Amino acid sequence: MPAAPIWLLLLLPWAALVVYLLMGSRQRVAVPFLPLWRLEKLPPRPRKFSLPPPAIACALLAILLAILAAARPVIPGYTRWHTVMIVDRGFTMPEPLQPPDVLHPDEVQGVPETPTPIDTRPLLALAVDRALANLGNLVLLYSNQDIDRQASRLIQIVPAPVEEVGMTDLKIRAAPHPQAMVRIRNDSDARQISLRISGASPVTIDLPPRGQEKTYFVDLLAAPAVVEAQLSPAGAISAADIFWAVRRQSWPRLEIRSPLDPAIQRIASVYQRHRPTSDNSQLLPITASDTSGPCVLLPAPAALKRTVTGALTVEPSPITDGVDFSQLAFNCTAAELPPDDDWNTLIRCGGHPLVAVATTPSRKVWIGFHCPQWSSTPDFVVFWTKVFDWAGQGADVYSWRSVHLPDFPKPGLYASGQTRMAVNAPAVPLHPPPATDWRRQLASAQAAIPPGAADASRWLLIAAIVFLTMAAAIWPRKA
Repeated sequence: MPAAPIWLLLLLPWAALVVYLLMGSRQRVAVPFLPLWRLEKLPPRPRKFSLPPPAIACALLAILLAILAAARPVIPGYTRWHTVMIVDRGFTMPEPLQPPDVLHPDEVQGVPETPTPIDTRPLLALAVDRALANLGNLVLLYSNQDIDRQASRLIQIVPAPVEEVGMTDLKIRAAPHPQAMVRIRNDSDARQISLRISGASPVTIDLPPRGQEKTYFVDLLAAPAVVEAQLSPAGAISAADIFWAVRRQSWPRLEIRSPLDPAIQRIASVYQRHRPTSDNSQLLPITASDTSGPCVLLPAPAALKRTVTGALTVEPSPITDGVDFSQLAFNCTAAELPPDDDWNTLIRCGGHPLVAVATTPSRKVWIGFHCPQWSSTPDFVVFWTKVFDWAGQGADVYSWRSVHLPDFPKPGLYASGQTRMAVNAPAVPLHPPPATDWRRQLASAQAAIPPGAADASRWLLIAAIVFLTMAAAIWPRKA
């Protein structure tokens, strides 16, 4: 099978040259003679094929082999494509997955390995890139997602469109009066659907046109700890039919306004990373000067002049409960408590205040000590976490997060200790690429020559050079 058959057209002039040489007349030679009788016109003699001289024959064979080498013939059956099929198992695919039966791939890869309601576009692109990296692979992608990849060895098979009505977002507010905001996308011909939300009566809503989204607001009778929203009847993608939101306290947004001890700086960074803020988060400055709102007051290093010793007294409170302060009785320096607020002292050492709080007009925490050896203990971390939680107390908020592997592989309610978490399917728009004639593309790709096939052109070129050398060697020379 030639990879470049266009070169075979040169066989036509080559064949004409061979025929001409085989049928060519012999060389005429003039000789003297006597006309002893009258010459009659003789009939023409039939032309006969005659073999060309060996040198010309070798040259003709060299030309023939060079033409065949230019066509790049491949030994059939020596190698073939390795077909890799990548199956999208994200939640935008129809259930159950049914790739075409006519395909018989050498290898099947599921992305991810098990059906999971996640946005699979980044994973599919990575799997396709890895498969295409092997030049001997012919890649079949069974997905209704556009991954923005183009290659002659990549053939995408788009399943039939799904008829789906699903939620893409759910937000709940508890004050001033409970209300739910639901965003719904319509990828079907349906005009209406029933929406049921915890704390409200079922409502029938009018859907937007196909391919569009719309936001709906529903008043709630109460603000339960968990709000569940569900569409009925269910669509083709079950993960988008039901959403949850869990009520929790909002975490404060820390704002550092004064230089901090490196240990406290690290605690603040870790706290903010593990307790993400929301729109309702309370701003909590960490500063050396008093403010009108909630804050954490830290005296300047120059103010920590007094070395305190003596008996340590700790008052029970949300900040001090469960924390070991025994090391504060040794090698601890302290500052003077500011007089301008109605402070309630929680920790004293030798009668000197170390930690105090104020609740009016807003929550404040004054931490007026420095103890280097205590900053390397777990109690130091627990103490500062309690300080930030108490001083930055905000309003209740409802939250949820998207499915994430491997921690949250499917939608639902998860519990971690005493904390509950809602996990919902991500919002992935259904914008499948246009359907193509993948059968024709597959047949065309399979007909191409895989890299690494047995290309006979190099051996034909070597043979052509050998015959050309022989022709030059035996070509008759003039005496």
